[in-house]
Amino acid sequence: MNIFVFNLIFFIFILLFFFFFSSYKDFFFYYFFFFLLFFYGLLYVFSYYVFFFFNNMVVFFNFLIFNFFFFLNFKNFYFFIGVCFVCFFIYIYCFLYFKSFYYFLNFYYFIILFFLSIMTYLLTFNFIFIFISWEFMGICSFFLIFTFLFRFKAKFSAFIALIWNILGDFSLFFFFLFFWSFFFSFIILYYFFFLFFFIFFLLSVFCKSALFPFHNWLFYAMEGPTPVSALLHAASMITAGVYLSLYFFFFFNNFSFLLYSFMNIIFFSFFALIYYDLKKIIASSTGSQMSYIFYFLMFGFIINSFLLLVIHAFFKSLLFMVAGILIVFNHNYQDLRFLKFNFFFFILIFFCSLCLMGFPFFWGGNFKELLFFNFLKWDFIFLFFFVVFVIFSVFYSIKISFFNFNLIFFLLKTNIIIFLFFFFFILYFFLVFINYNLLFVFYYFSLFYFWWFIFFFFLLIFFYYIIFFNFEFLKFFLIFLNFYFFNLILFIVYFFYYIYVYFFI
Repeated sequence: MNIFVFNLIFFIFILLFFFFFSSYKDFFFYYFFFFLLFFYGLLYVFSYYVFFFFNNMVVFFNFLIFNFFFFLNFKNFYFFIGVCFVCFFIYIYCFLYFKSFYYFLNFYYFIILFFLSIMTYLLTFNFIFIFISWEFMGICSFFLIFTFLFRFKAKFSAFIALIWNILGDFSLFFFFLFFWSFFFSFIILYYFFFLFFFIFFLLSVFCKSALFPFHNWLFYAMEGPTPVSALLHAASMITAGVYLSLYFFFFFNNFSFLLYSFMNIIFFSFFALIYYDLKKIIASSTGSQMSYIFYFLMFGFIINSFLLLVIHAFFKSLLFMVAGILIVFNHNYQDLRFLKFNFFFFILIFFCSLCLMGFPFFWGGNFKELLFFNFLKWDFIFLFFFVVFVIFSVFYSIKISFFNFNLIFFLLKTNIIIFLFFFFFILYFFLVFINYNLLFVFYYFSLFYFWWFIFFFFLLIFFYYIIFFNFEFLKFFLIFLNFYFFNLILFIVYFFYYIYVYFFI
């Protein structure tokens, strides 16, 4: 069956399911999901034509003093679309999270201002507007972390984050100053000017990306609300430094920077393994994934690093949103030793953990497989370190999902479960690898089974809801494991086949 026709049938099935099992007071959600799925369907059908039309397109705005333009290419267009989707879902999520908060409107003002600043940052190549939007992101992050202003620790954490961001802002300013003086003047610069040029750029990127030794503000920022953590430290702000480094990747082709990436990955993985605070574990995994991207940039894997950055925004924001709901239902406890899991939330966290650890049939697994075969061209020691880093990510992902697996049943209304399920499923759809023209063999075998599994999974939920009027995810989870166990065997077989071909033939 054509994959487009199958997706169309699948979306119609979801809409019918939501239409028949939502009350009249939930009609807003029905129209919201209908519009969202229709918009995604248009993007899916016309994705090639949209990309062809927007590729390298320039929109000029002429002013009296300077010219301002938007430049759309492969990198910023797809990252722009991804950030728009994630910010839109976080914006809707904030309505549920802050529905009784006193400073509700002030919070949304800064959310909108932050969204506008990150959009300006992604779409412009003018140094002035890049610096202005960079500054606005830092200021908005200060006020967003400062949301719970009645808590002293929140105030202190907001000021710590502001100080580190100001250091990065000054470094970026001097970097732009040296860049302008080098390319727009006839003054011959000596080697030490290039050294300062490189140092200021690295300081700005490391401060914004919260890498060692500028990582303190990342953990202090977890004192803010969970939607702020999902927006700032998963989807947009912490990725701003990495996004800037994609355009100056030639700075990172250095062996000392490779050792620095090694240290950062081990450092953040160690923190993720020793922490018990759920939000700090997710924040540590964010630092580890950012270090992954810098590690790949050193080898020149620019497109792979960029796509990993986009997909990281999806599954990390999902992890933060699910963690926020879980913390609220556990009376604001964030310690894994005291958290109680509903099976529904366990499955949501488990799917995000699968993408984080690089499980097959997810984008994370696809990238790590692709990078694994790219590392076969290099020395064995680099491949060994890459496998060790993947094992670290598997360890702290399993810790998030299985640390204190106490199943309890929250008193959730059925319409809330339906809303949360479809709300998160649309974002989960972006984590699944849907391209069927692949060079890797095992995806030809697995993708067909995976899509039919998804279809029958929702079909079983549909009939089970009609008969028993509630959800029991354990039965469907066992079916899920059976399907993935079969595909995992295929993956292991073809993995050893590639190793045999590479080393013995």
